[in-house]
Amino acid sequence: MIMVYAKIRGDKYFIGTFNDLEVLHLDVLGFLDSSERLSWKDSIYFLMNGEEYKLILGDRNYD
Repeated sequence: MIMVYAKIRGDKYFIGTFNDLEVLHLDVLGFLDSSERLSWKDSIYFLMNGEEYKLILGDRNYD
């Protein structure tokens, strides 16, 4: 399980849990787009094996 969240102004906002690191970018971008939170894309982090990592989403086209 990969837990994904956004860090916005010192607060953490849970986005969801995901299973596949290979498609994590696509899944998170899809969630942000559908929930109208694309402005969060530069503030996304994930936990995997107890370690925190920043998820770099950039301007990648996910269609």
